[in-house]
Amino acid sequence: MADRKSLALFLWEKALPFTQGRVRLAPDEMRARWEVAHRNFWGNDVKSMLPSGQSSALEITKAFAAAFKPRQEINKAIDEWVTRQLKSGAIIGLGFEPPRRMNSEPVIIPTACWRNSVRHDSDKLRIDGLIFTEIRILPRTAAKQIKAAWEIETVPPHPAPKRGPRGSAMDIAEAFEALHAAGRIDFNASAKSHYPEIRNWLQYHHPKVGYSAAKPTDETIRKTFQPMFDPSRSKL
Repeated sequence: MADRKSLALFLWEKALPFTQGRVRLAPDEMRARWEVAHRNFWGNDVKSMLPSGQSSALEITKAFAAAFKPRQEINKAIDEWVTRQLKSGAIIGLGFEPPRRMNSEPVIIPTACWRNSVRHDSDKLRIDGLIFTEIRILPRTAAKQIKAAWEIETVPPHPAPKRGPRGSAMDIAEAFEALHAAGRIDFNASAKSHYPEIRNWLQYHHPKVGYSAAKPTDETIRKTFQPMFDPSRSKL
């Protein structure tokens, strides 16, 4: 089996580049204001602020400054918002510590590093002598879902006894043992709550068998999973 990516690299690849993500993750109202401010700046906003007739260089400069103000204001508001989210941990930031090499791994940037408001036009962060580059961000809720997918991919198949033709019962038993060894079986939960993860594991480790989100059926999984699950649960 090929080497798996680290969790940090897996998250970084799924995350949004900082300069784009700060806008895409912003609340709807902020994002709408940002779109209007950036759409209008090179259109009628500047023209409407120029005096009629021939304009001097100073008047043109003032018109551009006035038209640019809404962009400055919404960029500042989004910068402050995303900084608060990063400081609270609601949004996670990942980046590389320079110099980046071919085998470099990104790191999850500690929340304490987001003390100051970040710049909207940069994907770098400098704080207390630390430097992070190529920063990407994603919501913590999304990170949890991505982590669950990564864990499914990185749980190794558990060796199963060889007893004649292989069937779904042996595959399900193998999935149970592998997930149990990885600490993914919660004996305080119901057996059925584990069925989606069993199917995910089977699809990943036995892609040619034809397993899916609906196959094996609940009843097929239950016949093998329940007798393995119940004895361990009764020991709690």
